[in-house]
Amino acid sequence: MPDIFVYLLLSLGSGAAYALLANGIVAMYKGSGILNFAQGGVAMFAAYCYMQLMTDGSSKLAALLIVIAGAAAFGVVFAVAVVRPLRNAPVLGKVVVTLGLLVALQGLASLIWGEASNPVESLFPTGSVAVGGDTNVGADRLYMFGTAVVVATALWALYRFTRLGLATQAASENEMGASLLGFSPTLIASINWALGSALAALAGILIASITTLDSATMPMLVLPALAAALVGRFASFGVTTAAAFAIGWIQTTLLNTWEQPGVQTAAPFVVVIVVMIFAGRALPTRGALSEGRPPKAPAGDYRWPLMAISVVVAVVALVMFNGTYQAAFATSLTTAILALSLVVLTGYVGQISLMQLTFAGIGGFVTVKLAADLGFPFPLSIIAGAAIIAPISALLGLPALRIRGLSLAVVTLGAAVAVDAVLFQNQGWTGGLDGMAVPSASLFGASVDPFEHPVRYGLVVLFTLVVVAIAVGNIRRSGIGRRMLAVRSNERAAAVAGVNVSAVKLQAFTIAGVIAAISGGLLAYSNPFIVFGSGQFSALPSITLLTMVYLGGIASVAGGVMAGVIASGGVMYVMLSGIGGFDDYFAMVSGVLLILTVLLQPDGAMVAVGEQVRWLGKKLRGDRGSSGPQAPDGPDAKLTMVEPDEQRVPVP
Repeated sequence: MPDIFVYLLLSLGSGAAYALLANGIVAMYKGSGILNFAQGGVAMFAAYCYMQLMTDGSSKLAALLIVIAGAAAFGVVFAVAVVRPLRNAPVLGKVVVTLGLLVALQGLASLIWGEASNPVESLFPTGSVAVGGDTNVGADRLYMFGTAVVVATALWALYRFTRLGLATQAASENEMGASLLGFSPTLIASINWALGSALAALAGILIASITTLDSATMPMLVLPALAAALVGRFASFGVTTAAAFAIGWIQTTLLNTWEQPGVQTAAPFVVVIVVMIFAGRALPTRGALSEGRPPKAPAGDYRWPLMAISVVVAVVALVMFNGTYQAAFATSLTTAILALSLVVLTGYVGQISLMQLTFAGIGGFVTVKLAADLGFPFPLSIIAGAAIIAPISALLGLPALRIRGLSLAVVTLGAAVAVDAVLFQNQGWTGGLDGMAVPSASLFGASVDPFEHPVRYGLVVLFTLVVVAIAVGNIRRSGIGRRMLAVRSNERAAAVAGVNVSAVKLQAFTIAGVIAAISGGLLAYSNPFIVFGSGQFSALPSITLLTMVYLGGIASVAGGVMAGVIASGGVMYVMLSGIGGFDDYFAMVSGVLLILTVLLQPDGAMVAVGEQVRWLGKKLRGDRGSSGPQAPDGPDAKLTMVEPDEQRVPVP
């Protein structure tokens, strides 16, 4: 039998799991308009529960039914408690809440079962079946293939011929019209989330028996599933299933024929890009009741005395800290710089990026190469590295010219996984687990090595953060900042007002990439060796970064700084790590807090704090109120757009 057909048979198991995950994503999107990036996390957690039930003595059938029923019940609860309040929320809020669920599930699984890989007994018989004479394929793969096909057929019939399917289709096209016809959007979303969660649980149980079950890799199964759902346009279960098997086949073929490591992992990303090129804006959108406002982007003038006091306090704390806290302080400052790149890209322009740590990793890689191989001194190596990253980030931002919202989030997630697999996990380029040696940093002849002189290094990073924060704040108040906010509010309206939307997006990706590259360069110099293959620049840390920035305030400079303070390994993390079990609960609590933030304070903690401080100041001064926002004066007064923070922002 030709090898190409052998690879097809070998890929049936993974293709079936992708199909089940993807069809669950399609069902959830049809029913609620939310693209569930936590689908892989649900599959992972369900597989762990199945493994635990089997360990405790349950039969396969009993464990399967219990897990699937539990997943369906969880889907209903999540739909009612979280999805329903977000029905009229902006796309960013809907994406972030599923990322929070992913982080929470991953943290809870690590807390209960640890991070080691675990074997899971197959649900189906594991014998081999002879196909084509000299080729044997596992019987469980054939059973998995049959299961996926039967499920896809049943879903097609369910959504084609039943009242539930017709109601779901009506709600996906026009929620208001469906509501007027007597259909409950909450009930429709609940049923579809129950179905999608149950399919995720089944997929996790099936694929756990043919691959490793751990809390780090299995959640990323969502990428090939998203790619398959994208090919099916989040509508067709048949096309989605066929695409899932095709992706599994491509991955298996590349794994066995291509020596370049990571290529098979990057295959779904290639599928996503190809689909985007040919489909682009033709991808389906959901007819929601309304579109909520994006997070506020405060534009208050800098209070220089307060900033000066903050810097002085930071310097004193840096000097007074011991070695552990000095390292944590530098980590917080570096992470804050990286977080500000998300403030520009996602907060100001509304482009959802799940690859900012990828930009930082590329920046760190280029910085080390310039410093170690070409002898570039510190900080010239960082500056040159950022300059090199600028066109690369603009290139990676090209898909944003054609897509936005959920589709862009899928593309950036795929890019993060692909770059990590092809570049960072390539031992020949990055040194594997041994890492790459980083020259000791010196500035004007004085050593700023973080181990020999942590205070000096901390001061350098603090100075960089202050410069970047001022620059990002100035962007918000400048003409380009007003154009960014106009694009975020309504791309079509901005284009009619004369804003070059494509140029604004590319500018945002370039600026964000440069800031991330600076952060990556500083991170590289913080250790004598930097290990790119450790996973710190992969997709999951990028997701965690976005959750931290959203908690602080995704469109606020102060929110970006707060993200650095509360980041893993930062000052607050080290301060609280002395509490028993804090490390174990950190990820789970972060995910839960993110979900609550999206529901209760979508502008972020620092924006809420700022509003309370201003309110208190007015009370102390005896102000009874304000005259409200004033229209701009001068030539810009002719053309204004209303921003979500109720300020009238002139569009140049």
